[in-house]
Amino acid sequence: GGAMGFLAALNHLVFKNKDNNMHFWGTFLGVVLVNIGGLFLLVHMLQPFKFFLALFGAAAFEGNFHPWIMWGANVIVIFTLSGILWSLLLKMNKESKLTNFLGWVTLVSGVGTFTYTGFLLSVAPAIPAWSHPLVPVLFATSALSTAT
Repeated sequence: GGAMGFLAALNHLVFKNKDNNMHFWGTFLGVVLVNIGGLFLLVHMLQPFKFFLALFGAAAFEGNFHPWIMWGANVIVIFTLSGILWSLLLKMNKESKLTNFLGWVTLVSGVGTFTYTGFLLSVAPAIPAWSHPLVPVLFATSALSTAT
């Protein structure tokens, strides 16, 4: 889903393809898919309130800004908000500086969304196969090929 938003924003902002309908659907569906995945994770944990701890728990309660899960949760929230706003502005054909700004935020947060799981797994020393610096590259390649 993050790669879908990234590719839509890249196509619109960098390659100047102004097919607003295609970019709306690519970004909107990407946001929906990312959030469906997030809901499944929350249901799987059987503790939905843990989402708020993942968002800012470590920073608020321990002053720790290093956990990858916290960064991932925040990037997903930013991707969701910017992606929804950007796609709705595209659907209404509202080209403005705000639309372009939200497009760039969607592009950057889309990259964060499709790579953070790879970074999260690559710092897990308990599983040697995952503790490799190429795991984020593998996740990025998989996400981009699937979104394409």
